[in-house]
Amino acid sequence: MILAELLTLKKDEFMRYEKALIIFGVFLFFQKSNAQIGEGGIPPSFGNSSCISQNSIDCIHFPIQDNNALLIADSLSNANDTSGFLSFNFGITLQANYNIFNTGTWEYLPDSSRLWRLHLNSPTAYSNYLIFDEFIIPPGAKLFAYNNDHTQILGAFTSKNNRQDGRFSLGPIIGNSVILEYYEPKNTNNLTSINIIAFIHSFKDVFTHTIGTSGGCNINVKCPEGNGWCNQRRSVALISKLSSSPGHFAAICSGSLITNEKRDGRPYFLTAFHCLDNNKDGSLSNQEKGQVADWIFIFNYQSQDCSTPNSAPPTTFSISGAIYRAGHSNSDFSLLELFTIPIGSYNTYYSGWNNKNERPKNGVGIHHPSGDIKKISVYSKKPKRKPVDGIKVWELEFDNGVVEPGSSGSPLFNENNLIVGQLLGTYANDPISCSNTDGKALYGRFDISWDDKSGADNQLKPWLSPNSTSNFYIQSMSGEEPCKPSYYFQNANDLHTSANINGLNNPGSAGSRTYNGVYMSSGTIETGQNVTIQSSTSVEFYGETIILGPGFTANAGSSFIASPQPCLRGCNTGVGKVGSFDVENEEAFITLGYDRSEQEENDEDEDSIVPNNQSLNPIIISGNILLFPNPTSGKFTLQTSSNFDEKYSVKIFDYTGKLIYSENNIINSTLNIDLSGNTKGVYLINIIQGNKIYIEKLIIR
Repeated sequence: MILAELLTLKKDEFMRYEKALIIFGVFLFFQKSNAQIGEGGIPPSFGNSSCISQNSIDCIHFPIQDNNALLIADSLSNANDTSGFLSFNFGITLQANYNIFNTGTWEYLPDSSRLWRLHLNSPTAYSNYLIFDEFIIPPGAKLFAYNNDHTQILGAFTSKNNRQDGRFSLGPIIGNSVILEYYEPKNTNNLTSINIIAFIHSFKDVFTHTIGTSGGCNINVKCPEGNGWCNQRRSVALISKLSSSPGHFAAICSGSLITNEKRDGRPYFLTAFHCLDNNKDGSLSNQEKGQVADWIFIFNYQSQDCSTPNSAPPTTFSISGAIYRAGHSNSDFSLLELFTIPIGSYNTYYSGWNNKNERPKNGVGIHHPSGDIKKISVYSKKPKRKPVDGIKVWELEFDNGVVEPGSSGSPLFNENNLIVGQLLGTYANDPISCSNTDGKALYGRFDISWDDKSGADNQLKPWLSPNSTSNFYIQSMSGEEPCKPSYYFQNANDLHTSANINGLNNPGSAGSRTYNGVYMSSGTIETGQNVTIQSSTSVEFYGETIILGPGFTANAGSSFIASPQPCLRGCNTGVGKVGSFDVENEEAFITLGYDRSEQEENDEDEDSIVPNNQSLNPIIISGNILLFPNPTSGKFTLQTSSNFDEKYSVKIFDYTGKLIYSENNIINSTLNIDLSGNTKGVYLINIIQGNKIYIEKLIIR
């Protein structure tokens, strides 16, 4: 294979090309860690009984755990916690130190390959997890994990699951036992290292046949209340908070994938600070930050329709481990980065966000109360700003549904489907529940998490919008569907461009910045001639077919992944299933703004101006100027409140940065604007008022 030829890779042909993908000494295929993403398949012992011994294998029996005593200990720990934080303990860590050298049963197969098996049993466990502090699988080898009756199989885990930190977690395995089966081809040169450091015994009946562990007033996300929130619910995951420290409780929190300014597919994940803060002292030790490396994030744990299923949904859409990026107790937020990008079959979505200092009008919370399948709670009244023990929160009441232990860290969405906070908890002396639906839920505020405290490890801003400045910043971003129908890159300049944020550095003018890129396609990704991956950059292609044109090259010092792996996602593809490519029509937008020093608005329920016709989808700008209707056919109105006498100016830009409308020194109470001659699409309307500029999205349909 030479540079001049056209290289086409399809999913079913890729493996025979993998070794040939070398250009100028740079490997074009680098497989990142697929943390707990198995390759599928059947353990060798299942289908080759004539060659593999069916005699008993080495079994480790852990001491019998008294689940009732553990429930009492859990209850006492919660009774002593007056913080109102919501966590849901379900398991206990049992010490282990078992590896392929000191335990288990080995046997050689006729082709000189060999098999290692180990049975781990905790008699009273409802389910279990394993944590490895050494996990190195050589190429060609495979590890499986399954339960006693073979009804659940995880794996095959391979060299693609190796991580730089050498750790790994797997589970949950339903039942009281887990059997590990490791297949190793001949001539692996003893490169394997597998050591189990912890066994998590589940003393509560979660992830099993028992569904409905939360209160009966909670609402499944596939019920009518979830209509219009399909994308957002795909971003939410249940967190299994695991610890390798013996005697430590395993717990459940919730959280969400979240997009960033670059739109580069980086798997940032938002949850609560207190989910990491074991000592509840408002700070994190390095050990507490490092614990997220062993956590497991489970997507799609939800019903297929509004009814509650008779059996538990699969827990196999999971990812092992994350890296701590930022967090602080002042708004109870933590930003993590998952060790790997969720693959296409996980059908995930990256939710958008809003950091404006404004009260959401209405919206929902999506969460996993008490470790139950995914639920949705609805609010229609504006939440209030409250300081609670020094934490700045939204205080709100739900119309339908509640939150419970296990919901901690789950996202709060506003009327525009954007994240505006994550769940802190409830008032300890008036906890919200199905028997007290009038209780208040408390959410850490996204606008406070954004940049309220200095330092990159205390803010969302440096991670979600690294090009923001102190007086010019991104106010909001829509969510991101990571899978596109196709890509074509004409030249090298087309690569790495994950976002075109016009006018960020020079407001009002066109411009773009380039980034390392992750490109996922349900179809073909193709490059033109002489496309080059520049040094010190990283580009990843995931698609059904990948075509690299003549002259394609990757410079030394670059990283390039080409993996024929379809990424079909969307609201009509089913949970974790491939279907026709069809996603909700949600316009991508970025709202820009100036000056973070906004005044606290009045927390009364009334706005400073109230539109006469709510059906016009009004937007209230700075509390004094009303924009309606939006979306619009092209004709819309700007209306000021009766007591507003300041002059203001209007500038409207299309998404290339071109100025299409301008008017200065406006004093009229009503200004009618007609843009009906312009192309349908998304525009940015700038309202200049004194030394402040407010920028909102305007949609022409």
